[in-house]
Amino acid sequence: GRNVPEARAIVEHAAGLMRASVAHSIGIVSVNKAQSELIQSFVDELAASDPAIQAYQEHWSETLEPLFVKNLENVQGGATLS
Repeated sequence: GRNVPEARAIVEHAAGLMRASVAHSIGIVSVNKAQSELIQSFVDELAASDPAIQAYQEHWSETLEPLFVKNLENVQGGATLS
């Protein structure tokens, strides 16, 4: 299922972090794919109209830790050892 109020609250919180500083990368993990897709759509919507969010995403886009939104199944086992 999808929880719209929760997704909006998560994106608002993440946006506040992104606006405050580009010093830290952000990853958002949801319980299911439908919720992660909803959160990602809200992030994309916000980034389209907010230069600070765009700048944050650009800063991290070419690094090993870009902003991500994933569901739990896609995060488990996603870490790599070097």
